[in-house]
Amino acid sequence: DVAKEIIVIKGAGTVKYGGDAMAGIILVIPAPLPISQEFSGKINSGFSTNGLGYRLSSTFQGGFKKIDGLGWRLSGGTKQSGDFHSPTYNLSNTGFKEYNSTGAIGYKKFKFGAELDYSFFQRENGILRASHIGNVTDLLLAVDAEKPLIVEDFTYKINSPSQQSNHHILKTSAYYRFKDDLKLNIQYAFQNNKRKEFDIRRGDRSSIPSLNLSYNTQNIEANIEHKINDEISGTAGTSFIYQNNSNIAGTGIRPLIPNFDATTFALFLFEKFLKPNYELEAGIRYENNHFEVAKYNTQKQLIKSKFTFNNFSGTIGGQTLIKKAILLKTNFG
Repeated sequence: DVAKEIIVIKGAGTVKYGGDAMAGIILVIPAPLPISQEFSGKINSGFSTNGLGYRLSSTFQGGFKKIDGLGWRLSGGTKQSGDFHSPTYNLSNTGFKEYNSTGAIGYKKFKFGAELDYSFFQRENGILRASHIGNVTDLLLAVDAEKPLIVEDFTYKINSPSQQSNHHILKTSAYYRFKDDLKLNIQYAFQNNKRKEFDIRRGDRSSIPSLNLSYNTQNIEANIEHKINDEISGTAGTSFIYQNNSNIAGTGIRPLIPNFDATTFALFLFEKFLKPNYELEAGIRYENNHFEVAKYNTQKQLIKSKFTFNNFSGTIGGQTLIKKAILLKTNFG
């Protein structure tokens, strides 16, 4: 409900998002905060027959009459479903529960603007009970069976195997326009992710997660949008990302993903040249990645490793209108 549009970016503009994004990237753009309108809101609900699921969401927003340019938005929602089913049998332990909420406040004028956003997302979902395979014999039996080997009555209850995850995101951004054709953008974001996975374990250990991760990400980015004239424009910027992954002790299992600290520093530049019948664009990016990894080997010895990578990526391309109905595009990365 918060998203307003989805944008696909291809070409030189992808250098802003890293070498992995060279083939293209999808951005989900939220609606701008209201800055002058009065209070408004909406409530949405839905129901599905398969799983007897329901959803409920709401969004409320408004501006401030005494402070022109200042706006706010609050939204939240919940979803829940019980076991899904095929035409002839129940798919046991496939239900889910989901909760989310967001809040934002911001000030926007032509010269200056700033915004503060917070969002929370939590989900618990079951994994099809019959898909839990202990050995090759179980796998062959499951493949040959006409229906799942475990079929239980419909329920909203979620048992092992299952997954739990929650995300907290705090983001603040600001811009300052030095003049009509020169704009500075700054953004800082912090994200905390926690993930637990529960397996079917012996004794009473099914309530103990077999995977328990805490993952934090901090991101700082600054860029300058510039326009030299009606034909030439572009963006130059830098970004820094720090990521930390920690395994929470007590699972009784050697972690699948090791503990690590990762930093990424990047510089990027892309330019666009526009003419009535054609356009050209080019972008370049330098990226330094550093990893410090700690894990236990099969002999329970702590192994610490460090890795550093330097990456250059670039793209150049353009398009031209050959005839009214023929548009030729090309891109090299």
